[in-house]
Amino acid sequence: MAELLPAGANKYNLTASQRVPPIARPFVSERALNTLDVVEKFVDEECIPADAVFAQQLGTTTEERFSAHPPIIEDLKLKAKKLGLWNLFLPKAHFKEGAGFSNLEYGLMAELLGKSATASEATNCAAPDTGNMEVIAKYGTEKQKRTWLDPLLDGKIRSAFLMTEPDVASSDAKNINLTIKKEGNSWVLNGSKWWSSGAGDPRCQIYIVMGKSDPQNADTYKQQSVILVPASTPGITIHRMLSVFGYDDAPHGHGHISFNNVRVPLDHIVLGPGRGFEIIQGRLGPGRIHHAMRSIGGAEKALDWFLARINDERKKPFGKLLSEHGIMTERVATSRIEIDSARLIVLNAAIAIDQAGAKSALKEIAIAKVMVPQALLNTLDKAIQAYGGAGVCQDTPLAKMYANGRTMRIVDGPDEVHLLQLGKNENKRAKFVAAKIEKRKSTSNLRIYPVSSTPLNLKMGDNMKAVHYEGPFKVSVKEVPKPILQHPDDAIIKVTTSAICGSDLHMYQGRTAAESGLIFGHENMGIVEEIGEGVTLLKKGDRIVLPFNVADGRCQNCEEGKTAFCTGVNPGFAGGAYGYVAMGPYQGGQAQWLRVPYADFNALKLPPGKEFENDFILLADIFPTGWHGVELSGFQAGENIAVFGAGPVGLMAAYSAILRGASRVFVVDMVKDRLDAAKKIGCIPINFTISDPVEQIIKLNGGMVDRAVDAVGYQAVDKSGSKEKPNIVLDQLIMVTRATGGLGIPGLYVPADPGAPDEHAGKGQILISFGKLFEKGLSLGTGQCNVKKYNRYLRDLIISGRAKPSFVVSNEISIDDASDAYTKFDKRVDGYTKVLIHPNGGF
Repeated sequence: MAELLPAGANKYNLTASQRVPPIARPFVSERALNTLDVVEKFVDEECIPADAVFAQQLGTTTEERFSAHPPIIEDLKLKAKKLGLWNLFLPKAHFKEGAGFSNLEYGLMAELLGKSATASEATNCAAPDTGNMEVIAKYGTEKQKRTWLDPLLDGKIRSAFLMTEPDVASSDAKNINLTIKKEGNSWVLNGSKWWSSGAGDPRCQIYIVMGKSDPQNADTYKQQSVILVPASTPGITIHRMLSVFGYDDAPHGHGHISFNNVRVPLDHIVLGPGRGFEIIQGRLGPGRIHHAMRSIGGAEKALDWFLARINDERKKPFGKLLSEHGIMTERVATSRIEIDSARLIVLNAAIAIDQAGAKSALKEIAIAKVMVPQALLNTLDKAIQAYGGAGVCQDTPLAKMYANGRTMRIVDGPDEVHLLQLGKNENKRAKFVAAKIEKRKSTSNLRIYPVSSTPLNLKMGDNMKAVHYEGPFKVSVKEVPKPILQHPDDAIIKVTTSAICGSDLHMYQGRTAAESGLIFGHENMGIVEEIGEGVTLLKKGDRIVLPFNVADGRCQNCEEGKTAFCTGVNPGFAGGAYGYVAMGPYQGGQAQWLRVPYADFNALKLPPGKEFENDFILLADIFPTGWHGVELSGFQAGENIAVFGAGPVGLMAAYSAILRGASRVFVVDMVKDRLDAAKKIGCIPINFTISDPVEQIIKLNGGMVDRAVDAVGYQAVDKSGSKEKPNIVLDQLIMVTRATGGLGIPGLYVPADPGAPDEHAGKGQILISFGKLFEKGLSLGTGQCNVKKYNRYLRDLIISGRAKPSFVVSNEISIDDASDAYTKFDKRVDGYTKVLIHPNGGF
């Protein structure tokens, strides 16, 4: 789970409030955050130790188990009430009787309660009472509330919910067949129910029963009613308690119950005859979220048991801990992914319920209902497998947890029903999707954007300032025509910030085939001023940042997420970019305005205003590229890594490694300001002009590193810092990385270099120790960054406060100062690390 880490926090031992996912945190009140920590402490210190006591106090015989009320429960209830942990589940949007938390806030608490067998009942948040209390609170009369809701809220009685029947397909609630007939002053019930959860408890005093009251009604959704039936009513017979994989779930139980001329007063009907479906849907929505979040808690508990087993020093198959066998580590990672994904799905559903009600959140609820039990069962299965025989017996809680978890795929509607409805709803989109695809097909021949040299709709004076390339070591700020819309998919933005990049320096120094007249600038953001007719996702006034990659979103590479290698935007070349040689006919954004091709696909929306401007601009290139370099190396959390080059991309690679949980990060450079910046973010600086950086790193690390990143590229220099040696960093990466480690190369290498130190390098041919690379079994990842793969995630890290990449920004200038800035940046003048240009002022 991604967390907002407070200063000094141990990320492996965070409190519940610190673990709230950033995506949910804005919806969680301070009161709820504080309560989360109280709930966690109560569960850990009171409930989990009480689970074994509860089991012992139940007794051993069936009669004892279904007549017992373990006293430990009442002790826990008293403690919970004193802590204010009572009736946490009733959402504040509807019920004055509740604790005042939203569905989302209670969902986070329910996860914690799900780690203990006694915690939910101890806080009066146990099923089916929670759903039953919601029904009476939301739909009941004042008399019904006084008679049944008040004692339920006080925890004095318990209840059962009776819907499923043994003789019909109850997954289709229209089949419910127990009859409810009006006779005089009474409703008379006849039929049978099973899986009546809660009916076995000796404190169960009220049943909420669904039955058929108007079978002739043409509207099949108005044939059913819900009625309150006291458990002691004559004519009710409990025939047996059903077991779940052999577990009796006492004293709660799952009853098989018959009704034989059971009479209850007319005022026991809930909401009125024929309102059963309405009530049940209202009950099941939040209830499914409660089940799901408790299941997330169960999955976390299973993962804890799993980790304990595979790291048990007493048990080492084949001389190693189970965790040292690769397959187990992979299983842990898979469980982590599944649990965290499932949690976000459930929290999303809870937010949807809070904002629009359960009826409007049916899709989100159904997805959670299907996904969460599977995540729980997958984790339990891995844990059971790790324990072997102990996993399937009473020596661990895992077998019983698996039995209970498996029922979650059936209760409150089987998976198949939810999947069927989800599929039907998705299919309703077909005609709209088909129309969109046909429209795209009809314009697929317009994939290359021509550069218009004489814009017909420009008026005299429609010019702007732009950074204009004159030739090697010379740029100027000139008046050039303001861009116009050239295609329906275009947008025009007023540039608020652009950046000077090391790649711009390659062109500035004459080390590329760039021709004079090019407008520089591939790192751009701004405000949308105009959109073409084909743009549907953007509107005037939107604040956006643009990947340096220009991509059309239509080619095979784009469909696979490889947007840096789009084959549709640049004739004869895989990839496009703003203001960069050979990367297509797209002028750069070191200008006051910029034309954005394929705007819907390329733009990333940002929150309005000016906040995080210096952070967001780095999403155009260097932050994703640094992250990409670490990704290319195959890095895993906990590993150590060496980053060669402490320019902006190198610093972003080092910062990304820290964000991703690196144990150590070494940063190699010769410029003091850059090494100081690396040290400030927690890296170990290595000055390669002092001695061999490979030897320095191996000595400090106690051995080779797991991963290494080249953020220098083809203009690498030797120890003197003045003589170019294009292969030196690549060879150092090979030498400093352990066998079977990985190398990531986001540093730029070109197929032709007019200023190269030798003939081979001029042709893009770099001599490296490939034999050593092969001998060590090193993996090698290269290529431009697919910015869209990372920028949305990194944007959200910035918004949440989890990332602050703007520490690399050294200077902010107006566009008029661009020429001087290029000179200083090229000469590595002290302090010039990352320069931002604000072409229209205001920052």
